[in-house]
Amino acid sequence: MIRNPDTETVQAIARGFDCDDAVAQSLARQAQRVSFEPRDIVLASGERAEHLFLMIRGHARMLAISIDGRMAVIEEFRDGDLFGEGALTDEGPGAETGDEVVAVSHSTACSLESHVMVAAMSAHASVAMAISRRLLKRLMTQNRRMAEVSTLSTVGRINAELLRLARGGVNLTISPPPVLTQFALSLQTTRETVSRAISKLEKKGILKREENGLRIVAEHRLEELIF
Repeated sequence: MIRNPDTETVQAIARGFDCDDAVAQSLARQAQRVSFEPRDIVLASGERAEHLFLMIRGHARMLAISIDGRMAVIEEFRDGDLFGEGALTDEGPGAETGDEVVAVSHSTACSLESHVMVAAMSAHASVAMAISRRLLKRLMTQNRRMAEVSTLSTVGRINAELLRLARGGVNLTISPPPVLTQFALSLQTTRETVSRAISKLEKKGILKREENGLRIVAEHRLEELIF
């Protein structure tokens, strides 16, 4: 527990759970601030799920690993994101986690025990709604990706993801540019396939490599290449 929570933790909780300062202070005092170095395992697959994590700053990734060692990125967690929500299920604390969560960069998070979060969700509708919205958004994203795997070619999925990332940036720019290995993992393909697809888009004048990232020059042409 943090007896005298720092401002950064309180503010992160207030934003993450959409609550006022008093509630954020109360949760922060019951939280534990934890730090991870790159490649540290934050949550191991099959581990007992007893804490909900809120990323204060940093980057972690949920990975699914097959029996033969192949990896796929299930989810990326950055500032303000939640993970470890298995602790909030009906099975309660002690339920096994699903896939592994690994730190990508130096990361700081706060962890809250499941009973603390369940009590906060019961007492404060804003906290319950904030968590519900985040989990619903994640579910919708995963459903979309599952549909794309079934309906789009690999290149189509690469184009769709580039367009999504660009639309989420400024002036249709992906900044910083995606790390090809990580990008490929998220789409369950290879770095070489992603590299070839991006190179073809550059040659067609659809995508332009700039100092601060990759900019989509012809949005509608890229959209047409998805299907």
